[in-house]
Amino acid sequence: MNDLVNLQINKEIISLYKFFLTILEDLKNKNNISEQDYLIYRKKILDLGNDCERNILAFISYFDFQINKEKVQSIANQKIVHRKVWTNSPFSIE
Repeated sequence: MNDLVNLQINKEIISLYKFFLTILEDLKNKNNISEQDYLIYRKKILDLGNDCERNILAFISYFDFQINKEKVQSIANQKIVHRKVWTNSPFSIE
């Protein structure tokens, strides 16, 4: 279960710094920042994202997580919206 939590945290952090990199790329394309500044800020975003992920994963390693089957079943019975795309839940309960 902890591996699932770690994977989800990793996915969300990567999503966040990809968003920041997209903004940075937009600024570069609009000639608002130089190539040198772009590279400096890009490295900072990636370094901070990696540091954040390591710190969070180190902290949550002290915990053991369990699945709440009732909540998962409730979610599985509903359609959920994720990033503006309608999907069914990937979970199944036995």
